[in-house]
Amino acid sequence: MMANYHDRNRDRTEPQGEDAQLENMLRRYKQDCIRDGLFGELKKRRFFVAPSEKRKQKSIAARRRK
Repeated sequence: MMANYHDRNRDRTEPQGEDAQLENMLRRYKQDCIRDGLFGELKKRRFFVAPSEKRKQKSIAARRRK
């Protein structure tokens, strides 16, 4: 028999007090970073990209926009 959602998460407790505030602050910070495109920018800058490759990617992006 398959347990329902509430049975699987019965042991999990919600943070209380300062922990709850910290969790909310971290969640809001992560949402702000996603909205600002920070994670995408970090992903792009993870490895070195040669100037010729940058030009090629820029050209492809321009074609997609048209």
